[in-house]
Amino acid sequence: MAFRTQKPNKRVENDRWTAEQNYIFLDVIDDYRSKIHNKSNKEVKKITQEYAFKLKKQYEDLLYKRNQYSISKRLAYFDELLTGLGTPDDYLIKDKDYFGIKKRHDNSTKENPAQIGRSKK
Repeated sequence: MAFRTQKPNKRVENDRWTAEQNYIFLDVIDDYRSKIHNKSNKEVKKITQEYAFKLKKQYEDLLYKRNQYSISKRLAYFDELLTGLGTPDDYLIKDKDYFGIKKRHDNSTKENPAQIGRSKK
């Protein structure tokens, strides 16, 4: 009988989002939010994917280890984090300093439909 062994977690410190990478999302969040404002959930998901593709190309020197999926996921996550959706405890410890520092223009705190997975811890 063959036994399967669990693969070790390959995540290393270098895989974490850096302050420079996070700054990209801080810098573009207002433009991103203007593009998704009053759009359907389906449209928001599509726009988020397109925006991630654009960011990957525009910031390839900083995002070369990231794929379009991870960038789109981070973009939606940062939208919610920056607007202050939920509580600071809903987010990763290292991201709590960003909580609620850049509200949406309409001050809404609804979930971003492009956010993949609700568990933020």
